[in-house]
Amino acid sequence: MNYFHKRSNHHIHIFCCGFGAYKNSTEFNDVQQIIEIDGEPWFYSDSALVDVVESFEAKTNWTYSGENELLILDVTPSDDDEDITVSNAIVCNLEQMKADKAFTSVRSLIENLIRYAASSECADAWE
Repeated sequence: MNYFHKRSNHHIHIFCCGFGAYKNSTEFNDVQQIIEIDGEPWFYSDSALVDVVESFEAKTNWTYSGENELLILDVTPSDDDEDITVSNAIVCNLEQMKADKAFTSVRSLIENLIRYAASSECADAWE
């Protein structure tokens, strides 16, 4: 995760649902430290994952499969944290894609997405 955080730079934002730097949060009682990113402890919470899944399902047509999924979203920026305006979306079931040999590893897939996002081709991706 630390590598992807550094590698993605400003080209792409990677959010891993359920994970975050909520060390002092009292919102979730099942928080477990799992990694450090840039020297800061990061945590995982099943409760946080469920909150994100239920919130996103309520605001979109997406339904969580229960498997490892990658959602590639074109989001319109907003100052309101509750406002998620998705212009375009691609849902990738990573387990099915791996079985179909669509990529060799999740790491290589993410690396290719970062490289694409950093390229000049990315500006016209949704046109």
